[in-house]
Amino acid sequence: MINVTGREFVWDDVLFDSSKTNAERRLHQPVRKEDSMVFDKPWEGNGCGYFHIVYDDVKNIYRMYYLSFNMYNPDGSLYKLSDVNVCCLESKDCINWERPNLNIYSYKGNRNNNIIINTDMFEGLMGIDNFYVNVDTNPKPKVKGKYKAVMLYTIRNLKGPNFRKLASLVSDDGYNFKLHGIVTESGYFDTLNTFMYHKETKKYYCYIRAFHDKETGKDYDRNSSIPVNSYVRDIRVLQSEDFIKWTEPQRLNFNSKNDYPLYTNCISIYPNSSMFVGFPTRYVERKEWTQNFDELCGKEERLSRMKLDNRFGLATTDCLFMCSRDGVKWYRYDEAFLRPGVEHDGNWVYGSCYPSVGFNNGDELYMFAHDYHWIHHPTVMYRMALRKDGFVSLHAGIAKKKAITKQFKFTGSEMHINFSTSAYGNVYITIRTKDGKELKSCELFGDSIDRRVPFTRNLADFSGKIVTMEIELCDADIYSFEFT
Repeated sequence: MINVTGREFVWDDVLFDSSKTNAERRLHQPVRKEDSMVFDKPWEGNGCGYFHIVYDDVKNIYRMYYLSFNMYNPDGSLYKLSDVNVCCLESKDCINWERPNLNIYSYKGNRNNNIIINTDMFEGLMGIDNFYVNVDTNPKPKVKGKYKAVMLYTIRNLKGPNFRKLASLVSDDGYNFKLHGIVTESGYFDTLNTFMYHKETKKYYCYIRAFHDKETGKDYDRNSSIPVNSYVRDIRVLQSEDFIKWTEPQRLNFNSKNDYPLYTNCISIYPNSSMFVGFPTRYVERKEWTQNFDELCGKEERLSRMKLDNRFGLATTDCLFMCSRDGVKWYRYDEAFLRPGVEHDGNWVYGSCYPSVGFNNGDELYMFAHDYHWIHHPTVMYRMALRKDGFVSLHAGIAKKKAITKQFKFTGSEMHINFSTSAYGNVYITIRTKDGKELKSCELFGDSIDRRVPFTRNLADFSGKIVTMEIELCDADIYSFEFT
């Protein structure tokens, strides 16, 4: 029996009885809006990415952190990790972004830039492959510092594989960071590793990159002669009660049995909820050049990249959506949440569909991604918009469908829903107690993220009781609901 105490989403199958539900669970995609930023400063280039957003409640602004670099050196060789910087943008509305002059790091003698981290700032660091910042929402943190971060820390080893660890960092202002400790040495970490505090479990969760053998499931061995790209990229989670001691990494448990290579994880806590959401990039590498590549956009640049490594030309990426209530068991949709899109000279590459992490807090959700990765053109970041709670809906076409919950207990005197219908369509909601008493709504039609549901009787009469709920839909979608 489930307790419903806040906003409930229809994104997974935890609340609904699949044996009695015939409404379709439909995945929705965000709508592309305007281009938000061209990364054309001298310290930027076509490698900029790994965008992630936090809110500064002191300055009342959004901050977006990202890596800045150019994928190619002037001689055509691949970039060096030592060339990568971490930068920050600021915005009042999470739509219009600006580079603040932070005066922290001198780039070629000039401190008028938005760089916050450079390799030179850390002793022995070979280069920056990722850097993730989050605001610590723990009301009683044992590790001080409102802003915390994780990054891959690689130190050269002349006798074997380089020493790699996932390091933790702390900061009071979100700009000046210092090393704090080690999260783990068990993993590969060569993507945007993420972490967050979960208020319900009172734990920190950290999500990292690792590799496993597709046939045996065994972890990748860095001492092995087998190339790492022969293994499957995966996501693993660690937990901590204090941001100091962490559990051993464990692979995420998915409802789907498809063992896709997952590049980034892009996991965060959905705003004003306890639900984890993730947007893993799915890595797809064709094994050989085919006639389709002759017709696909970007042929010449693709062939040029293959001189460095075949996969730089043969691989493409898209993005999935997944959600979790405990951070370990995940409901993942294998249909793409983001596709590379209509072909042009800046997409359909290994690096397309890398979404930002974190959200604005409003009636419409904003996400960001980029074009021109790997291509001789500055990275272009664009904004995407999605209905609040709108990743997945319970959907019915013109034929009526139903969704019936398992037993749950709620408290409150009102119900609100996030829903949409056509002019012809409608939604009806019926709440039933175990002894057969029913409470029915009126006909519901319209399009609202927060519609109060009128019932034929007082909803408070059923508060605290064990009930089931039946949702009948016709040409309609419902995204979430809440008892207040």
